[in-house]
Amino acid sequence: MADYYPYLITAKYNVAARDFYEEYLYDMTEHELVFVFRKFTDVDGTPTEVRYYWGKDGKIVHKALKGKNEGLGEDDMQKRGQGLVGVMNGIVNSDM
Repeated sequence: MADYYPYLITAKYNVAARDFYEEYLYDMTEHELVFVFRKFTDVDGTPTEVRYYWGKDGKIVHKALKGKNEGLGEDDMQKRGQGLVGVMNGIVNSDM
């Protein structure tokens, strides 16, 4: 069985009186993003949850939406995920 070293990153922030919460699951062994969870309240007050699952090719392979608006489009989420992988790879590969 291969070793698996998950790294969980959470972010909680407020923009325009709306609260956002995000979780990013990064695989330290394979240097790739595995999962992203976003929770926020839409502008009309509707609570929303979105789950994104990444494949081995670094692209979103599945999205699960609970609410009526995912907030970020899939292309924007893909770019955000790629940026996070770049940051995490820099941390993993640094001489800390």
